[in-house]
Amino acid sequence: MAALATGLGVAQLVLWVGKIILKITQEADKVRRKKQDCAYLVRYLSVIHKMLPTLPEDPELELPLNHLYSTLQEADKLVVACIGRLSFLRCRSDAFRDVNAKITSDLSLFPLAFYTAVARRRAEESILPDRQDSGALTEGSSSSGSTSTHAHASLVSDYHPRARPSRLTWAEVEEATENLAYLLGEGFSGKVYQGRLHRGGRVREVAVKVLNEHGHQGMEDAFVAELETLYPLHHSHIARLVAWCSEWERPIFVYDHMGNGTLRDHLSGLLGSSSPSPVASSWKTRLEALLGVSRALLHLHREAERPVIHRNVTSSNILLDASWKSHLSDFGVAVLRAAGDQGQPVEEVVGTFGYIDPEYSRTRRVSSASDVYSLGVVMLEVLTGRPPVSPGLVTLVSSTLPVIQNGDLRNVLDGRPALGTTPRQLEALQNVADTAVLCLWPRGGDRPPMSKVVDNLEQALVIIRSDET
Repeated sequence: MAALATGLGVAQLVLWVGKIILKITQEADKVRRKKQDCAYLVRYLSVIHKMLPTLPEDPELELPLNHLYSTLQEADKLVVACIGRLSFLRCRSDAFRDVNAKITSDLSLFPLAFYTAVARRRAEESILPDRQDSGALTEGSSSSGSTSTHAHASLVSDYHPRARPSRLTWAEVEEATENLAYLLGEGFSGKVYQGRLHRGGRVREVAVKVLNEHGHQGMEDAFVAELETLYPLHHSHIARLVAWCSEWERPIFVYDHMGNGTLRDHLSGLLGSSSPSPVASSWKTRLEALLGVSRALLHLHREAERPVIHRNVTSSNILLDASWKSHLSDFGVAVLRAAGDQGQPVEEVVGTFGYIDPEYSRTRRVSSASDVYSLGVVMLEVLTGRPPVSPGLVTLVSSTLPVIQNGDLRNVLDGRPALGTTPRQLEALQNVADTAVLCLWPRGGDRPPMSKVVDNLEQALVIIRSDET
């Protein structure tokens, strides 16, 4: 695509970008197919158009504006293709997803304040697609009339209005955490502090994550990536983003606090609590935790506005709330999934030793199957109670998988839960073990999709619930 000439100045470049956005908006009213895809694109661009005048006259913005203009030329051609009668091959939902991804990528080159303002307005104006696989946006699903007229009615946000994260000042973060006084723990991407957020006369227990330092630009990139991933996500088994702050020298995310710690805490038996943990004593509670997280991953892979690969599924990133419901957390290294999910290249392999998909580690190409592998490791932890890596750096996969494959599941089962004597309970646990074996296949293409994992765990839990009271 042809770029604009350099040296025009930010004001002139903003004018040209604004013109092509208006052109796309006008053309979208004429489309014959993919009306919902066009409507989403138009609403996304309308937010950008509103924010363009806020850009400062900074020469460093000329290159990002040129990149954005080139991508908008692609978007323009795509919308025009949807007007014609014969351009079936070019007018595809995955093409719209790709161009939306490029626009978002281009925006990440702009100042952080501009990028986050666009992200916030997108959520506030409810311009996220329906909660279904984006591939389900089909021709003819929109009612008659112009695309823009029906966009608000047909495109509904995953977020309930009460669930939208808000922006905090640093003073509010200081007050909530008593100046970061109580450290809860440290994850891959940052330290987490306990806090109490006072809003509207109510007090909310929160966990405040302060991102690790990776150089100023690296930290900004990490903040933007995590915010972009989390902002549109809303699922009952995903740790909820309550608020965020970008005022301080290090960006901050605020989540609902989970009162019962992590799945790893309870499997390790090192909490030191006087009351017994239901995770330690009950197969039902363990399987419920597994099923909840598998549903969260299914949402990320297939149902979210933009599919997400978590890249760091571990028992330490599975949080348990006061009712022992599981929540997937720590999206610091998550990536937005490219169309097709055939594996996308990444600059570096990240994750936690013992959980990392060996194919991803070897090829530096990540896919949804990488999350499936990591969940398979968590399944082994749940079955055995053992950590993912022993003190001698022997992985749980290498020590346990051969035993299960030889049909000796009983030899590795954790002895703490009351196994009982019924064949039905053993059948359920064997179902989980067999599913773990499938998830841990060396080749990603041989692993089951998360929908199949959910089905298997649901069946196992039904059996366990019928026998465990």
